Amino acid sequence: MTPGTSKLIFSGPPETVEQIAAHELSHVIAACLAMWKLAPEHYNSLIQHVEEQKVGMSFSDSVPDAIQKRVNAVSALGPIALAPIADMDSIIRFRKYETCGLLSCADISVLHDVETSQQEKQDIILATRCYFERRKNPSEKQVSALIRVKRATAIAPTFLSREYADRIVKMLPLLNSVYRIKGDLLSAMRTPQKPDARRWYHASA
Repeated sequence: MTPGTSKLIFSGPPETVEQIAAHELSHVIAACLAMWKLAPEHYNSLIQHVEEQKVGMSFSDSVPDAIQKRVNAVSALGPIALAPIADMDSIIRFRKYETCGLLSCADISVLHDVETSQQEKQDIILATRCYFERRKNPSEKQVSALIRVKRATAIAPTFLSREYADRIVKMLPLLNSVYRIKGDLLSAMRTPQKPDARRWYHASA
């Protein structure tokens, strides 16, 4: 395990109760970040439904259909953010979303409901991983809560505040720059106050 990395990071399909809950939470966080990135004015209109460790989402009537479809599609990629960093990198670079073994058949189906760009996919995966890196303890507590909850409904800010969603989305230019030069992405995620991608450049890259 990489120092500082959440214990929720794992390889392959989820097997334990904690991994299954983390898989579901990654969809929730990805959806929140996608909604904030695409339509922050509708953030409170994203509704998450929790039932027996399974999470679904719906939208109020005010959210345009095109936005709903895009949020649904990219949020399906959330579990890729839970892969070890080298695996995540390979999945993104070689676009192995359907074959990586981290997404369910339902996830893959939702992913193809609407066409999204490679950049949109990359953005949401990087942003979601950034959440888990920077919010290690809160995310682990959220997983524990998902395991205990039998049934609940909550709007997006219940899982991810508007302020923190905004903070992570604003980090995307930095994260994409570090990713592009094959720099130390995890350090960049954990230390956002230094907005120079070269800080995390690996000379061997």
